[in-house]
Amino acid sequence: MMAWAARRRAIGLLVAGALLAGVLAGCAEDLGDEGEATLEIIDLDRELAAGVAEVEPARVNVLPAADLRLLLERLLGWHGALTVDVMRAAANDDPDLSWAIDALQENTAALTGAVGVVYGRTGAAAFDQLWTAHTQFFLDYARARGDGDDEAAQAARDDLGDYQRDFASFFATATGGTAPIEVVEGLLDTHVTQLLDQLDAFVDGDPAAATDLAHDAHEYLFTVAQALTGAIAAQDPVAFAGVTTDPITEFCSLLGRTLGETAIGTSVATRAIVADDPLAIEAVEALDASTDRLVGALDQGGLGSDGWSELTDAITGLARSLRDGRDAEIASALTAVEDAGAAIAARLPNGAAATLGTYVDQLTASLRATADNRSADAVAAELGAYDAGYDLAGTLAGRP
Repeated sequence: MMAWAARRRAIGLLVAGALLAGVLAGCAEDLGDEGEATLEIIDLDRELAAGVAEVEPARVNVLPAADLRLLLERLLGWHGALTVDVMRAAANDDPDLSWAIDALQENTAALTGAVGVVYGRTGAAAFDQLWTAHTQFFLDYARARGDGDDEAAQAARDDLGDYQRDFASFFATATGGTAPIEVVEGLLDTHVTQLLDQLDAFVDGDPAAATDLAHDAHEYLFTVAQALTGAIAAQDPVAFAGVTTDPITEFCSLLGRTLGETAIGTSVATRAIVADDPLAIEAVEALDASTDRLVGALDQGGLGSDGWSELTDAITGLARSLRDGRDAEIASALTAVEDAGAAIAARLPNGAAATLGTYVDQLTASLRATADNRSADAVAAELGAYDAGYDLAGTLAGRP
């Protein structure tokens, strides 16, 4: 593995002439050369911001600001959940993390595409470099903590601190000051600290704290998304018009967050159950808490919430049956999942039942892939459930 300073100088060459070239040139020099990467996310042969087009200078009504908010919430929320999973796998020295690399790169590509809608190919390429770098630093830290290498862990922390300043400079300049450097840096500092703290608790054998901190890290990214959207809309209200805090958008955000959180919690809990992991008790308790928050959100909208606890109970029951390998119990548990999903679907408004079916099917597929040690398929299905949850939120909230 090459040291990060060399890797950073190499990828810096790929964005010559990019937006904020002066800022990015500074980035290439600022990061230290002590960190040694242990899991390579960065692909030096990859084209940054591939497929992203430059924007038209006089464009109007590109995307409602509320839609941009919900898109960033979805993508950043998944980034948080996925990074927690991958950091823990790296700390545990998982022998096959190819699924992690692919999933992180796909999420980065999606976020880069969203940035490209706002700032075009040049800005997206700059974002792509910086975002990929900070993901690499999280994994460097996780592997260092897993190995008990305090020096490497501190080097990764230092790199993340530099990243926070670099990204804050990038975004403050890109927005023309509607997102001040100190505000963006503060947002990123909280984001970074939460992810590092949950990993520390995980490595130090405190699963309850690790679970709580992971929840906080996921929740906080919605604050980040809303702040970034507000700055973008303030900078270009012609291209990104409208308000972002109207009642329908707020309710859709709440439902999306709680449905997505419940999908993530279901996957975390069922993985732990299948592996007979000591984390399973805390993971199931966290899933119950997520389900309670979802029930509260549905009740708030007058949508009815009966059956959701039964659904998550049925899926965790299926996980126990798969762990124990008893065919009759597996068949019975699958029926329980289907029945619970059907009971919820029967009470949903028109158009929502099919999306709920996708949500349940993807959660079941993720669990089965986990039981079969198909990590890439498991994380793909988890993302499918997460996305279906957001689609369901839009339907239930009455968004077109």
